[in-house]
Amino acid sequence: HYLFDSYSEKSVRTIRISFVGYIFPSPSQHRNMELNIEENPIATNIILIGLIWTIVIPILLLVVFRLSSAFCTWPIPLSRAYLPSRLPHPNPPERSIPFDIPLARATREQIDSFMTYRGFDTKNCKDIDLQVVAAEAAKYKGQLFEARLLTFLNGYYVLKKKSMR
Repeated sequence: HYLFDSYSEKSVRTIRISFVGYIFPSPSQHRNMELNIEENPIATNIILIGLIWTIVIPILLLVVFRLSSAFCTWPIPLSRAYLPSRLPHPNPPERSIPFDIPLARATREQIDSFMTYRGFDTKNCKDIDLQVVAAEAAKYKGQLFEARLLTFLNGYYVLKKKSMR
């Protein structure tokens, strides 16, 4: 618990930081630390950077994330969503194998087996939201791509396998 007071006294700017109750729990141990800004600009910069890093940047990240998720994302069209016929889906390093079951024509058993493989319990659900299934299929396809890309990067850059071109 910090209390920041800034005031001007004889054109000297100071910041008083009061450590009340947390660092010094008893009233007899309350201390005030005064920091002269003009005499110690490094400490002032460190305090300002700390405040910006811990307060301003997380708030900006939250605002940008919320705005982008509200205005820049759309549901996956169900006519373009596909499910894999085999689980786990084959993921060879040289090429991507597309999913082959259109979600619009998938049976309840195919959807149940895919969602169970992905960690969802669909046996007790009467109705399944196909939008959730489409999003999960896209997420699974992205994870397969990421695994293939990381395997390539590891082989090419870390293990120096030139045959991976």
